[in-house]
Order: sequence, then structure tokens, then C-alpha cells
Amino acid sequence: MATRHLYSIGNCERHKFAFPKALTLTLLIVFSLTSVAAQEIPTAMMPLHVETPVALMPSATRAELEARLSSALQHRVDSKQWFGAEEQHIHVGVHFDIKTGLLQVDLGEALGRLSNGPEMEDLQEDLQGTASMLLEGVAPYKGMELRYGGRTMYDYFPEEWRPPRPITTKGMSAFILPAPPVMVSAGHGVYYNHQYKDWRAQRDPSNGIVEDYITPTYANELATWLTKRSEVDIISPRSTDVQPHNPSGMPWWKIGARYHLEALYPDNPNIWHSKPSDTTTSLRERTEDIYSRPLLANHIGVAAALHLHTNAAAPSATGTKVFFQKGRIEDKHLADSVLCSMKELIQAQENYKNYKVPVESDEGDYAENRLAHMPSIIIEVGFHTNPDDAVALQDKTFRTASMKGVEKGYRLFAEGKTCEPLSIESANNSPHPDDKLSTVALDYKGHPEFPARLDIKVLSCPAGACSDGWITLAEPIPSPVSYDITCDVSAPREFQLRTTFTDADGVKAAIEHTATCLPASQGRSPSAAVEAKAHDGAFQMPQVSD
Repeated sequence: MATRHLYSIGNCERHKFAFPKALTLTLLIVFSLTSVAAQEIPTAMMPLHVETPVALMPSATRAELEARLSSALQHRVDSKQWFGAEEQHIHVGVHFDIKTGLLQVDLGEALGRLSNGPEMEDLQEDLQGTASMLLEGVAPYKGMELRYGGRTMYDYFPEEWRPPRPITTKGMSAFILPAPPVMVSAGHGVYYNHQYKDWRAQRDPSNGIVEDYITPTYANELATWLTKRSEVDIISPRSTDVQPHNPSGMPWWKIGARYHLEALYPDNPNIWHSKPSDTTTSLRERTEDIYSRPLLANHIGVAAALHLHTNAAAPSATGTKVFFQKGRIEDKHLADSVLCSMKELIQAQENYKNYKVPVESDEGDYAENRLAHMPSIIIEVGFHTNPDDAVALQDKTFRTASMKGVEKGYRLFAEGKTCEPLSIESANNSPHPDDKLSTVALDYKGHPEFPARLDIKVLSCPAGACSDGWITLAEPIPSPVSYDITCDVSAPREFQLRTTFTDADGVKAAIEHTATCLPASQGRSPSAAVEAKAHDGAFQMPQVSD
């Protein structure tokens, strides 16, 4: 029985792929089409130096771009079987909607009947990741919209339509305390397949990772930081129990949310058995698992839903992606805040300073977001189909940094604040000859985590002796932060310094600046000045002297 808790709870064929010359770009993409298992697609692009909005392209140029992108995505689709044998061939057509900035991908009318199923979400995820990789540096790309013979999913399944949620407030700051809980959803999980009559993971292994089994480790990490820093309770759709789930024999933590919620809410099947009339599809319980997460969030009334996933696309696709439901402004604010903070914290780690995290989130149409009545986002931490991303995804340092980033992004959104990376804008110097001190005030931007540290490095010492210093800022200090330099000079001197601001998460900002020391006429001794500043925390003052 599940623990009843929610709170805390072979041959290669190469193709050249070039965008139209009218773009004045030089681009070469190489296809490496191997076996179905390899799922290769374009793997390399020449560096690009401009982006051309599709709305500003000549119509002939845009048409050529659409044709070449259609060809590339067609190769990707043809690399594996996505649905049953009767759907072996899928024709891909691409069209840019210049009004919305969305990339419309038409898969043909025959697939309309499968447009709301989990396999279509898998295909959408793959195509969206692949298109983003191909269009990077070529044309701004806001998201993807799937069409089926020119029609949307809602033409086939009108009951799926959810009108855009009205905006009530900026962020969550208007909530009455205590704040509602936050749902942290570990993506996927083992489900029962009615065709093969067995229990299986929703994702295949890739580079040593099964998405169903790695997302719980990210959910646990995120829950820890949300509880500690955002001070909110956590809703977990999947169980964290290590005891066996009797029908499958697997531990409960590997099992999909649908079954955990069935155990928790046996008398409320609307949450976990949302497709009772679907008795023919072998993946019906997988569909119900996807739907159960937002339906639980609605039932509880959580403040926000954070769905954690790893991504899949061509092996060269890399980095983090965050998706929000198209048309939802609040959700986009949350998604962009989370991306901004993830970028800051992930790239603060030396091994991941070049890890790809985009500036802007993507529109998508996924049930986990679509059905939610509150801000809801899907966080694709990295591509398990990319070997380098897979190494990162299994690294605790990366996991902690990325989930701290998600927490920080949520917290800033909830507080109505805008994410802003840490930076030092200026260093203002005020010498005080009577105290043998020179004060440096740093104007900074961003939202650093405290305790923080200032490291002062002397770059140029024109006379006498100089020593470096450091200061620990134990408590949050709004901009500006300041520190004193002890001076012992016989004439005015200018010194070149580098001051580095490092916060508790390893995020750094630095500035090189000039400090002036003036000769003292009278006043307190340097030791007295040190004592006067001791309440600010442990520190060693930088010193300069003749």
C-alpha cells in the first residue's frame, strides 16, 4: 500500500542542409541517419551572427526556409516508428505564422484522432526540441503548434479546450498567508500497458538514463529547497515510498502518479481515472497518468505546478527548456523567471558555465499545463538523448544547482519580483583621511543568496605594501554594500582593485575599480576601525601603506 501522505509529499547517409542564400548566412548541417535506435538528425551548424525575424523575410525566402525545415523534421520523424504500424508514414509540413511567431507543423489529417494522446505529446516534444536546435541563430522561435490537415487538436477533441485563465495578480504576493502548497511533479513513471499486459516505464533508456527513474531525484531536490527557502508545503503526485507496489512488484517511487492517487483517493476517480470510456487504447492508463497531475493540482488548489522532465530529440539537441501553455501570461512570467534563475545558478558552476539555458521560455500545448487552473510549467532540465547532457543529469552538483534555480525562479515570481542576474554596476570610493580609511560602496543588481562574501584583490600597488582582504556578509544587505580599506600613506595614492561578490550559491559578479587613499591627519587607529566594523561579520580588511 502506498504511504498516505501529500504534504512533503549501421549505415550512414549524409545530406547537406542549407538555408536560403537570401538570408546572407553560411550554414551547413550534416545528417547522420543511422539505425532507428540512434535517432540521429542534423548534428552540426556553422556559427551564425544574425537572426532574421520570419515576418521580415521576403515571402520567397520564408517559403524556402519552411521547405528546408520540413525536410529536416521529416527525416527526424522517419527515424523511428511513432505510432502503430498503420501510422508508419507521417508527412510533415511546416509553416511560420508571422502574426504569432509560432511554428506550425502539420502532421496530416489522419493523425487528428491521436492528437490528444501521450504518443503525440512525445512526438511534439521531439519535434519542438529539434526545431529549436535548427532555428537557433537563424530565426526567432517562440514555440510550436501542431496541426492535423489544417485543424487543431481542439477540432477533434473540443472537450480539451480550456479558455485562457484570467490574470488575477502579479505573482502570488496577494495570497493570504499561509500560502497554498506548490506541486512538484516528477515526470512519467511505470504504468500498465494493455497491449503487452505488463508494467513498463514510459521512457526508453538513453545514455544510462530512464527518465521515469531520474525525475524523482530532481523532485526530491526541488522539494527540499522550496521547503527551506520558499517556506511552502509540497504536493507530490508520485509516491516516494520504497515499499513494493504489489501489482507490479516494483518500488512505489518508480510508479506513475495515477496509481498513487488511486490509493490516496479511491472514492475520487475523476482525478486518476479521467478516461473511463477509453477501453480500447493500450496507452489509456498512461494518458490518465498525465492528466492526473493537473487534476490533482486543481483538486488541492495549489499555488503553482512545477513538472520536472528530461528532454528527448536529436542527439545534438542540448540544454534546458521550459514550456508554458500558450496564451497564459502569468505562466510565461513564471517560466521565464525559472529559466533566468536556472541559467544563473547552473552557469555559476565551473563545469557547467557553458551549459545551454535560453533566455526565454517556449509555448507548448501539453496536458500537464493545459488542464491546470493555476500557473503551471514543464521544466525539461536537459536532453537525456544527448551524451553530455546525460552526464550532467546524473551529476549531483548539476542537480542541486538546477533545482536551486527552479526554486529561486518560483520564489521571485511569487514575490512579484523580476529575475535579474547578479551584477556589480559601479564601485564608488570615498576616502576618509581622519580615520585612515577609504570606503568603497558597491551598487549591485540581482537577488543574491546570503550569506555572501566580498573578495578584494589588489591589482596595482604604486608604492609601499598592499594586502588583499575579504568580508563575509552574514545577513541580507540591499544595494549598495560597502567596505573600508585601511590606509597608511604619506601622500595621496590610487590603487587598482578587483572586488568579487560571491553569494551562497556560488553566483559571482566582479568589478575592477580604483580606490584612493589620503594621508591621515588625526583620528582613530586602524585597529579601532576594525573593531567598529566587526558586527558586519567575519572579515579581513584590505590594507595599503607606503
